[in-house]
Amino acid sequence: MIAQNSTKIFIAYTRQDEKYLNKLKKHLKPLNRKKDIQIWYDGEIMPGMAWEKIINDNLEKADFILLLVSANSLASDYFHDKEMAKALAKHENKSAFVMPIILEHCAWKLTKLKELYALPKNGTPIVEWNTPSKAYNSIVQTLQNNIELKKSGEQIEDWHQMEVIDMTPLGIIILLFLAFCLFISV
Repeated sequence: MIAQNSTKIFIAYTRQDEKYLNKLKKHLKPLNRKKDIQIWYDGEIMPGMAWEKIINDNLEKADFILLLVSANSLASDYFHDKEMAKALAKHENKSAFVMPIILEHCAWKLTKLKELYALPKNGTPIVEWNTPSKAYNSIVQTLQNNIELKKSGEQIEDWHQMEVIDMTPLGIIILLFLAFCLFISV
């Protein structure tokens, strides 16, 4: 059973990118299990249902819209003209927050998505990460932080700023070095 106050996540993708969808769902499972989120994607549609109406209804109800972006999705008229267009309209009127997730190198910066901060970190495509699970983990942690901000009442335009800071040993050393440089310059 899903909690009434769970955050509704809509995932838009193309069938050719289903393997990325499945990996993302796997990484989102701990949030789903805690009943913090309710994930919806078109795989939930049952035979005989009015698929376009169901997609529109769930897109309309979404708090967060994850757009899985690839050459496949950008080539899809349905993804571009229906899902992405409606998602960006909801983002603009602050009724949902859109998070583009870049799967592979593609021309996403030639679209309106260029105006949004893309995940994983800095819009680096998942296929470029040496360890893809780190990319997915970064996406999940950023989403979780943004959900917490939303629940705290933060303004929607500020949500994207809560990306997870890299706290690997090297990241900590760099952070300490920067703090030291700041300290000695004062």
